Amino acid sequence: MATSVPSPAKARQLYVRTPLLCSRKLSKRVGANVWLKMESVQPSGSFKIRGLSNFANKAVERGCTRFASSSGGNAGLAAAYIARQLGLPITVVVPETTPSFIADKLREEGAEVEVVGKVRGFLSCDCRRNWCQEIRMPGSETVLYGRSCLPEGGRVNS
Repeated sequence: MATSVPSPAKARQLYVRTPLLCSRKLSKRVGANVWLKMESVQPSGSFKIRGLSNFANKAVERGCTRFASSSGGNAGLAAAYIARQLGLPITVVVPETTPSFIADKLREEGAEVEVVGKVRGFLSCDCRRNWCQEIRMPGSETVLYGRSCLPEGGRVNS
């Protein structure tokens, strides 16, 4: 089955403009205006979608047809949301310590969830690269989200 590659413009539309609210309580406490950037209203629930959607845009431009992420938290949720929006499959590797409700949320976003390791920091960079090669499908390019393994790493939130 051929996977259609979405337009790069679609990736740029994956995150929303979030409100900036002044916290009267915190402002009063510190004696200066304290502004809160409400990234929790992002579709994936955190700011992680911003950097990852930019990375996804570049990956799609390079012909990526599958994503992988090693995160049992907000980065994994953002990656799963992005993959679903782009119509691409994603495998999210999580440690055994990941709460079941997070794994369930990942599955609800359409991610295949694979449990590997016992603790956070469960996959070294080399291990992630090897794992990514193992899930590569014939005729496709798999891109692994993870700042330590990517040339774009400084611009990816993971």
